[in-house]
Amino acid sequence: MSDSEPILAHDPLADVAEKLEHGEVATLAQDNAVGDADVAAREAAETPAAPDEDGTAFVLPGQLGIQDVGELHGLLRDMLDAGGEIRFDASAVDNVDGAGMQLLAVFFKEAVTHGIQVEWRGVSNTLAEAAGVLGLRELLNIQPSEAEAR
Repeated sequence: MSDSEPILAHDPLADVAEKLEHGEVATLAQDNAVGDADVAAREAAETPAAPDEDGTAFVLPGQLGIQDVGELHGLLRDMLDAGGEIRFDASAVDNVDGAGMQLLAVFFKEAVTHGIQVEWRGVSNTLAEAAGVLGLRELLNIQPSEAEAR
């Protein structure tokens, strides 16, 4: 990758939609025999970032895992392309894995490169603790959680 090519330009999940169309990848409902209530709860947790009620921040979903980063990746890339100040509300994030943290780290690095300021309106203890464990607190501009401060 060249220095001028943005880090978020590559989409590692780009071919998944094509495989889904051809039936090469099972969906969650096909792969697991789960009830409608379980599927509905999972879909609600997978809701991607969206503007909050007053339009001042983008609310991150409760799940920031490998299964969620594909959709969130596109939204974050669009936000970088739009420019301007960005605010996230991550107070609902209750599950995050390495892929979710990596996506946020790359996003923040790209924002710095483009001169875009990113702020947090709310950060869950889960996200704050993960940032601390992975040494990403400074890059993501996340303060220690209340639990860590004790």
